[in-house]
Amino acid sequence: MSATSEQEYPLTECLLPRTVRCHVCGKCHEQGHVSIALCRQVDRFGIESDDRGSSVFIERTLQKHFFQSSGRHLSGDSPSRKLRAPPASKINDDPDIMGSMAKIIAFAGSIRADSFNQKLVALGARKAEQAGAVVTLLNLADYPMPIFDQDLESRHGMPENARKFKQLLVSHDGFLIASPEYNSAYSPLLKNAIDWASRKESDTEIPLVAFKGKCAAIMSTSMGALGGLRGLVVLRMLLGNLGVTVLPNQIALPNAVSAFTEAGELVDDKRQTALCNLTGQLVALAKRIT
Repeated sequence: MSATSEQEYPLTECLLPRTVRCHVCGKCHEQGHVSIALCRQVDRFGIESDDRGSSVFIERTLQKHFFQSSGRHLSGDSPSRKLRAPPASKINDDPDIMGSMAKIIAFAGSIRADSFNQKLVALGARKAEQAGAVVTLLNLADYPMPIFDQDLESRHGMPENARKFKQLLVSHDGFLIASPEYNSAYSPLLKNAIDWASRKESDTEIPLVAFKGKCAAIMSTSMGALGGLRGLVVLRMLLGNLGVTVLPNQIALPNAVSAFTEAGELVDDKRQTALCNLTGQLVALAKRIT
């Protein structure tokens, strides 16, 4: 791509604390919660976002894209940082862009027939595809695994389905997970799959290779008023301890029995928008860590 086809989006220090001022729109945005390119409503791959740029969220841990409250860039002394964003018309013409598309794996912590969480993650997967990701929608029912047992592992090694699941996690940049709440935690099915995927298969394997450096968005739904919210607290802690960057935003969808249309969309427009924003944030973050 030629330099003349690129645009620059600089941000510099704002007088307001913990914010940065955009040279494009002149507005101040809270640092650590928006993309540098949000004012043109386009991330570096030309994907449109909403007016607030919430679908291009970048966590503070990705230091190269953000400023400290002093206005200094975290990776150097320059008070401003430029991000080049190709127009959407250039996406299909640029093999580098196509080759760097985010890969998201989406799955639910439930294999129940007509699972609400499977409906939710399937909808999220479609929205992630619309945001520009390559998405693999997985059903854990297709990967039955024994309950983790270290004696079994010592005798027979990692079960084949556990290995397949682990390799799928390794080959993707981000995870989209919907888990039902079981007694204020995630489901045993999900925990068991994660436990197997966390195991090393050789002395030379990088520890937690399926998780470290990945990013995730978490969701839940239930027939109750909290939508499985309590389970997400524990799931967030688990993934974080494994080295996964979990987006602060999440979806907890209540009253699941009446939450979906016949087409599998959400009845509530605000919740539908929140889901689109969350999946867009995940895709944008995954692109930046590939």
